[in-house]
Amino acid sequence: MNSKAFLALILLFLMTAISHGHHSIAPFDRAAWFEFEGEVIQLSWRNPHLGLTARLTNDDGTNEDWQIEADAINSLMRRGLTREDFAVGEKIRFGGWPSSQGRQALLSTNVLLANGQEYIMRDTDTPLVWTSPEEEATNSSNPVIATDLFRVWSYEALYVRKSPFKLTDKSEQAIAVYDPFLDMPSLRCIPPGMPNAILSPYPFEFVQEGDNILLNIEEWESQRFIDMTSFQIPQDAPRTRLGYSIGKFENSALLVRTERLSGGLLDDDGTLMSQDAAIDEIFTIADDGITLNYQVTVTDPEYLVEPATYIAAWRWNPDTIMRSFECDPEVVPTD
Repeated sequence: MNSKAFLALILLFLMTAISHGHHSIAPFDRAAWFEFEGEVIQLSWRNPHLGLTARLTNDDGTNEDWQIEADAINSLMRRGLTREDFAVGEKIRFGGWPSSQGRQALLSTNVLLANGQEYIMRDTDTPLVWTSPEEEATNSSNPVIATDLFRVWSYEALYVRKSPFKLTDKSEQAIAVYDPFLDMPSLRCIPPGMPNAILSPYPFEFVQEGDNILLNIEEWESQRFIDMTSFQIPQDAPRTRLGYSIGKFENSALLVRTERLSGGLLDDDGTLMSQDAAIDEIFTIADDGITLNYQVTVTDPEYLVEPATYIAAWRWNPDTIMRSFECDPEVVPTD
């Protein structure tokens, strides 16, 4: 499938299925919009995501302190944002999705800085709200073509569920009591397992290591080992959050099978995954030579009535570099 068709497919699924950012957006109302100008009174510039408090002063002189969340620091830095842009005392206009639970909290998709520059704060197809996009210089030269997988791939399209997940009763019960503000492991700097580990808006890099492959993921600085010589997964392999992976090339696509997982969460919305789950991935370079299409399917009868599939895409950009990923745990509220 070519890149345009694949991305169009992702957009179709965005319209018909639930889409999810890497950090849970379930506590926010994506059908609502709220914006205000406030003064930054507290800043937490750290991974897993930006957090700050902005004070809104109402017309009657009363104040409201809003908790603002956005993407991870690595993503914001790639867009040109710095800690200084959100320094305490700065007046900033925030726009985005308000809390669906009645909290004074906002998942910011857009910000307008005091200098008049607007930035997108989420790895989504979010339009500018208060300004017009600058015209980009056209490049008449041919794009650099990725002839193989072994390079750094940048985020291209938000991953989506290919169809709504059908969960077992046991899984539904677990989601009902899951509170992403308290229970999300990333808040305590606990890295996720597969497939969540790769379903992130961060670069990753394929590296040839002899006959095998290393897959280095920027987020959490995770490293996956893909065994390209074995035909079966060794059943005495230790169970880990990333599992044991075997792979093969077939019709120019890399197929990867992963088992021996330690279990945990399938996603940041509280969907459980057992240690007996199996994961099948397909990495395919599109006809344009610069898009990497991705599909991952999870089979887990304990928590899924039928296999669950995500699709995503990454893009080859020769200027992308892998950054270090440092995480500071959040202070989890007790009330």
